[in-house]
Amino acid sequence: DSPEGQTPAQRAAELKAQADGLARRGKAAEAAQHYRDALELRPDYFEVHANLGNLLLAMGRVDEALAHYREAVVLSPDIAALHDNLGNALRISGEAASAVPHHEQALRLQPRLPAAHVNIGNALLDLGRPDGAIESFEQALQLAPEKPEVHCALGNARQELAQLESALAHYREAARLRPGFIEAVVGEFNILMKLGDREGARRHMQPHAGLRGKDSWITLAFSRLAENDHERQDSLAELKGVLGRGIANNDELGKVYFRLGDLCDALHSHAEAFEYYRQANELRPRDFRRDRYREYIDQLLAAFSRDRIPSLPRTGNDTQLPVFIVGMPRSG
Repeated sequence: DSPEGQTPAQRAAELKAQADGLARRGKAAEAAQHYRDALELRPDYFEVHANLGNLLLAMGRVDEALAHYREAVVLSPDIAALHDNLGNALRISGEAASAVPHHEQALRLQPRLPAAHVNIGNALLDLGRPDGAIESFEQALQLAPEKPEVHCALGNARQELAQLESALAHYREAARLRPGFIEAVVGEFNILMKLGDREGARRHMQPHAGLRGKDSWITLAFSRLAENDHERQDSLAELKGVLGRGIANNDELGKVYFRLGDLCDALHSHAEAFEYYRQANELRPRDFRRDRYREYIDQLLAAFSRDRIPSLPRTGNDTQLPVFIVGMPRSG
């Protein structure tokens, strides 16, 4: 019931304000409940549907987020950000092709919306079209050259095309614009590792050592530098510390579980490794969606078409050492 003197709409607005504050303070579960309470009083409150969708997406509960994004779009179809958010959630759920029309609608409503250019680029990247993605990211960069997220998006796309030096420059610019930006820090680390500069990667991560055991992505990066059992044990303890702090996002949690499994396997703790792998796989959806699988196959066909194969990144090794091949392709 609403407090005396308040209409349901006023109480819903009060609950939304409280939920917004809880979300900013990282109290996701409490915030989600306040948003739901607000919707009980006012089901057509599109801002609450949108904010609850954002919160659920950040928690990795993509299907629930999609339901609220869709409701927000139905209630307010003329707001560009709502279409953009729905498209982003569709891409994260594995439906990149379905996401593109929503981003296009967002840009029809608001052509100078940088987030929509970034998100349509991300969808194109998932669809195996890095050149189109870069075009979208470049448009976003023209609109918002000071946004580190745009530079990281370009870094991701350049990395996809094996343009590692260009990718590195974008990650470094993102870090310059926002010192300590985790995505940029980890992006540069990944490039240095791909370039074979392991010591450079280690030096790059050293200023962020204080986040070991606290931030998932930083801790995962350091774990890849572990070279002996002592360092693997340290990484194992740090990742367990990250788990103890709680990880709301299922994708992030899955990566931590998989890495814990890898570390345990390297330390010959095979039963423990199996349990971590099991927990990681439990986070993946179990239901088979024919439409999603069809879309996945269409993405593969587009990404690895006869015309595109020559332009895809190649890996190689110019070693003169003899190579011994175990097994044959498709031999099982």
